[in-house]
Amino acid sequence: MLYKLRIIVVEDEYRILNSIVRKINSYDAGCEVVATAAHGREALQLIDKHRPNVVITDIKMPVMDGLKLSEIVREKYPDIFVVILSGYSDFQFAQQAIKFGVSKYLLKPVSGDRLIETLEEIRTRLRKVDSRINNTIWISRVIQSNTSDLGRLPDKKCYYVFAVNFFNLCYDVKDNALNSEYSRFLEPVDWSLILNEFDECNWFVIDDFAVNRKIIIISLTDGSCRYAENIAASIMNRFKIYYKGIPINICYHNGKIRREDIWNYSKRLRNVLENSVIPAKPGIYQLEKDENAADDTLCDIASLQIKEVAKPLAGRFRYKELEAKLNEIFSFMIARDAPQRQVTKIASHIIKFLEYSVENQNGLDIEELNELEGEFFRILSISQSAEEIIDSFREIMSAWLMQTYEDITDLEFKKLLLHYVDENYNSINSMKEVASVFNYNYTYLSRMFKELTGTTFTKYITLKRIEAAKQIMSDYPGISIKLVGSKVGYTDQHYFSRMFKAVTGISPSEFKVN
Repeated sequence: MLYKLRIIVVEDEYRILNSIVRKINSYDAGCEVVATAAHGREALQLIDKHRPNVVITDIKMPVMDGLKLSEIVREKYPDIFVVILSGYSDFQFAQQAIKFGVSKYLLKPVSGDRLIETLEEIRTRLRKVDSRINNTIWISRVIQSNTSDLGRLPDKKCYYVFAVNFFNLCYDVKDNALNSEYSRFLEPVDWSLILNEFDECNWFVIDDFAVNRKIIIISLTDGSCRYAENIAASIMNRFKIYYKGIPINICYHNGKIRREDIWNYSKRLRNVLENSVIPAKPGIYQLEKDENAADDTLCDIASLQIKEVAKPLAGRFRYKELEAKLNEIFSFMIARDAPQRQVTKIASHIIKFLEYSVENQNGLDIEELNELEGEFFRILSISQSAEEIIDSFREIMSAWLMQTYEDITDLEFKKLLLHYVDENYNSINSMKEVASVFNYNYTYLSRMFKELTGTTFTKYITLKRIEAAKQIMSDYPGISIKLVGSKVGYTDQHYFSRMFKAVTGISPSEFKVN
C-alpha cells in the first residue's frame, strides 16, 4: 500500500482505453486505475477528486487534448507523473510533451511490457522521493516524549523501535475525512500513561505519514535487560485497559539496535504491518518472523472463484446469484483472517469485475458508485468488527446490482411475456387471459405489451394468426380453409376469412390460388 500507484487513464477511444486498463490491472496489486476519462477537461475534475500518482493520456482528444492537460497538470499538480500515449511520432509532439513536464512519451500501440516498465520506473522514483520527504518528517514530528528532542539521542545507547497501527490500515493517507475520523479517536491518547513504566528510559512517540500509525522509540543503557516481546505485550495491555474496542497492531524487532539503524528498522516494521494487519483484529507481529511470511493462497482462491463461478453468472444475467456468490467470496476472506492487503485486493477485483462485466440496460451511475467504493474502503480502514466490514461490502454489492436487478427482471419478464404470446397465439383470445396467467394487472400488462411490440395485443394476435395461416397454406396447398382457420385459432370459418382479407387484401381462397 505504501507505493501503490493510483492511475487515471485518459483516452477517447473506448477500445484502446479498455486495453490500457487491462494491461495495468494485469500488472499487480501495486497499481490501481482509480478513474478513466474521455478528454482532458473530464480528467482534470477526476484528478482533483482522486489525486492520482500517474496520469496516462492520449494526445489527440476532443474538448481538451493531452498536451493542454499535461500543461495544466504540471502547473496545478507538479507531483503527478504524466505519461503520453500517442500514435503521432512527430518530434514536435515529443518536444511539447517534455516542455510540459511529461515523464514519458510512448508510441501506440504500446506493449504491456513497455507500459509496465514505465510504471515501475515511476514507482522507483516515488520511492526515492518519499524516502527523502518521510525521513525529514519522521525526524521532525515528535508528538510526545519524556526527554529532549530525537535529534540529540546519544550514539552509544541501544534502542527498541515499535510500529503501532490503530484501527486498520489507512487506505488513503490523503483522505481528509478518514484522517479526521482517526484524529477524533487518537488525539486524546495519553502516551505518558501508556509508557510510564519506561520513565527510567528515554522514549519518543513519532507521527508516521499515516495518521493512524505511530513509531515508538525506547532507549536503553547497554546493561539494561528488557525483551522487545515483553515491551510490545505491555504496550498492548495498556491500550486494552485504557482504549477498549480499538483494534491495535504492534510490530517489534528482536534485540536492541543502534541509533543509526532506527530509520531502517522503522520502515521494515511498517512494511510488516502493511502486509500482515487483519481488519478489525488486534495483533502483535515480530519483524524477523513475519517479514517474509506473506501467503497469497486465500487471494488466489478468491480470484479463481470470481473467474470460474462469478463470471459465468454475470454472463447469464443471473445477478441475484451473482451477488450472493460475490458476498460469499468476500466473507470467505474475512472469516479466514485474510490480511487487509488481500481483502483490499479482492474487493477491488470484485468492483472492477462488476464495472466491466455487468451490463445495465439504463446505465449505472458510475460516479455515484465510485463514491460508494471510496466510502467502503474508508469503512474498511476504520471498522472495529468483521461484521461491519461484511455489511458494508454487502451494501456496495446491492448498490451496484439493485438497478440491474430491476432492469434485468423487467427485461426477462418482457421476454417471457412475448414468448408466451408467440407460443400460444392460437389459443389466447384476450389480454385478460394473459394477465391471469402471470397474475398481473390487465391494464398495466396491456400498456407494457404495446410498448414492447409497438401495437395492441389484439392486432398483434391477429397478425400472428394470419401469418401462420399463410405459412400453413403455402406448406399444404390441399388443406381446407376451415381447418387452416381452426389451426390458427378461429373456430368460425367466415370470421377467419374476413380477418384474412382485412389484413392481406385478398381472401384465403384467392391466396391459395395465387
